[in-house]
Amino acid sequence: MGQNGEEKGGGYQPVFAGIDFAYPDETQTHFHFIFYIAIMLFGNTAHKSENFEINFNIERFISTDRRILGGKGAKGMNSTIRKFIFRDLQTVEGYIDPPDALVFLSLLKAQTERGLNGGIAEIGVYYGRTYFLFRKISGKRGRILAIDLFDIEQAPGGAETQYSRFIDNGRRLGLPIDEDLVIRRDSARVQADEIVGKIGYARFFSIDGGPMLHHVTADSRLAADSLADHGIIAFDDTFNPAWPEVTVGLADFLRQREGTFSAFCMTKYRTYVCRSQFYEFYCNVIKKAPDLLAFEHLETQFLGSKVARLHNPLGRRILYELMVRSGMSVFSERVYR
Repeated sequence: MGQNGEEKGGGYQPVFAGIDFAYPDETQTHFHFIFYIAIMLFGNTAHKSENFEINFNIERFISTDRRILGGKGAKGMNSTIRKFIFRDLQTVEGYIDPPDALVFLSLLKAQTERGLNGGIAEIGVYYGRTYFLFRKISGKRGRILAIDLFDIEQAPGGAETQYSRFIDNGRRLGLPIDEDLVIRRDSARVQADEIVGKIGYARFFSIDGGPMLHHVTADSRLAADSLADHGIIAFDDTFNPAWPEVTVGLADFLRQREGTFSAFCMTKYRTYVCRSQFYEFYCNVIKKAPDLLAFEHLETQFLGSKVARLHNPLGRRILYELMVRSGMSVFSERVYR
């Protein structure tokens, strides 16, 4: 390969600007694949600037990484749901990214296998990305309650553009919405009895409503009061510097209920909480779930509990975004295997 690359240990070793880059197998493969996408985007086998020059042998590059394009899923993964997460769900405007979608899938699947039943409630529906994930995972018998003001993009004359788009998304995805299970008002005016009357006690409650402390306080109280003993509360936007009071609300919730509720998992965007008697069970689910093995599992402490923090490396996030934006979303699911 000369100055642009050489073979070492049976693999391709890239050399850029005289610098020899050594990668572990997985990182090397991801590195190659990123540049493969770049080639697809820009149509060049070489890139030059005043600082560096990169050249590739395309055939060797593709054959080296063919296993990513043609590999099979890991044992225990739900290929149908994963396809929905990485393809269909991305057509709905919203804020749940693949890592949290896979956490939702793993937890709900474990509950079902254990016979831990109940409805699912969501505060803050937006256009339904998380709602439709719940619908897909739960199947036709699942009871999903949507709570939202649905007042975004209110058109002149009172046309309900947010709500109509929510309904249209359901039709398009083949997941029609049961409008009897939609509460269209401020969550602060919703009572736990109303939720339980519609879906029973909730096995999963997603909070993605108002970002101020009084919003989080009211929503978390509502969730706790309508939660099954085995239920999970997922707090969105925790540790987000744009909305610091969400984290304050989460901390207040856990401190006020010390010994009753514990955090067991964190991602970049969410914190997951359960009653303390189910803490070990859910920790074990996170640790062993096939759909979560792609992440780095790091341990941290939060208000008296050991919490599994699922780290999604920057390289993977870049790779995923490159694939989606370059029209290769058909392969994007493989990034998270």
